[in-house]
Amino acid sequence: MAYSQYLIATAATAPLEEAIAAVLPCFWIYREAGQSIAVHATENNPYMRWIDTYSSQEFSDGTELAISILDKVANQCHKSSLVRMQNAFEYSTIFEWHFWNDAYNMKLFRKIHLTEIEKMEAISTGHSSLN
Repeated sequence: MAYSQYLIATAATAPLEEAIAAVLPCFWIYREAGQSIAVHATENNPYMRWIDTYSSQEFSDGTELAISILDKVANQCHKSSLVRMQNAFEYSTIFEWHFWNDAYNMKLFRKIHLTEIEKMEAISTGHSSLN
């Protein structure tokens, strides 16, 4: 829930370059996971549609396009924007890591440690002194 709220808030209120950086980890990590899982998947896997989607060339091409858009936008940004973009990317990556780690370990999505939450809040507000 917190990840979805973060993405919605970022897309609605942050500059475009920051919103792109926040959304990109979802595409990139799903592609990597889909391709990795596809190597070991059997035809009767109940998640085959998911695997086929995220391991497809079409999804990979879309991910590469998203990466190239971010790169082009980043090349036109000031250093302060680049820092916010990096922070947004890292913030989303932390959420993605928790999602995949918990799924792999078959755990319910657990609360993130308070220090991580404090760091994420500092990053999202531009006060990244907790790095």
